[in-house]
Amino acid sequence: MNNHILVCYASGSGSTKEVAEAVADVLAERGARTTVMNVMEVQTLEPYEGVVVGSSIRAGHWLPEAAKFVADFRAELRLKKVAYFTMCLTMLNDEVEGRKRVLAYMQPILAVDKDIEPVGLGLFCGSMNPALKALVPNEVFGDHRNWEAIKDWAYQTAGLLMSGEPGLVDENNMRGAVLSYTDLSYSDLHRMDLGSAHLDHSDLSAADLHGARLNWAELDESQLAGANLEGANLIGVKLDGANLQGANLREAVLNGAALGGVDLRDCDLRQADLNWADLSGADLSGSDLSGAALGWASLLGANLSGAKLAGAQYNSGTEWPEGFDPAAAGCVNFG
Repeated sequence: MNNHILVCYASGSGSTKEVAEAVADVLAERGARTTVMNVMEVQTLEPYEGVVVGSSIRAGHWLPEAAKFVADFRAELRLKKVAYFTMCLTMLNDEVEGRKRVLAYMQPILAVDKDIEPVGLGLFCGSMNPALKALVPNEVFGDHRNWEAIKDWAYQTAGLLMSGEPGLVDENNMRGAVLSYTDLSYSDLHRMDLGSAHLDHSDLSAADLHGARLNWAELDESQLAGANLEGANLIGVKLDGANLQGANLREAVLNGAALGGVDLRDCDLRQADLNWADLSGADLSGSDLSGAALGWASLLGANLSGAKLAGAQYNSGTEWPEGFDPAAAGCVNFG
């Protein structure tokens, strides 16, 4: 591995170029050899182990030269470790709705080639030259770049770009981090604070997340097959369309978790706290729910074929699949 990282950018006013330079500085501090270049100047990706591509947003889209770069070099990008960052004034307050809007702007880039799996996705607020106020009076003007957030993201992404090992394991606090579409498979994230993090569409297959704090995190459409989530805090987590087949969720706290329709086949859910969880339509076939807490949980339409429920606790508020007899399955009614 040569640890040579290309940081390329498309910039309307020059602010994204400055961010690219700051990202490169952090990567260099982490031991990378870096080259910073406008996307229109790149001729080949052959010398580089990893590629960071950044663009500002114009009319809800990446700048056309940045989008063209990804399309033109997609065959080479499939073979590289890739990270994207986006500069957009929609991120001014770094609120959930703003992040969702900017992620939506990213969809055409992420859809260019499904085999390009970015190891990092940075969403940052940009800047707007006050001299342009007469042309776009409704915009927010001034420099709103959060350099600390930019450098933190670069630091976290550096290890993934160079070796496949996540730099974020050096930090315990990733609360609220935007890691959507990130490949974190097999990562050691045990006891990490990922509360309220954006991990939708991420790959956490076989990741070690035991004892991690994932409360109120967004994990929709994520891959968690074979992940170790023993004792993890998953209160209020959103997992629509997620794959948790074979995951270890023993003693995990899943109060109020949205697990409707989720693939939970062959999971270890022994002593898991599933009170108030929505498990409607979930596939729990072959899973072990022995001793799990299921008070007020909804299992309407869930597949419980071959599931073990001995000692699982339920109450009058628990909703079961039609025709299912919890007592016959060894469940305990606590009221």
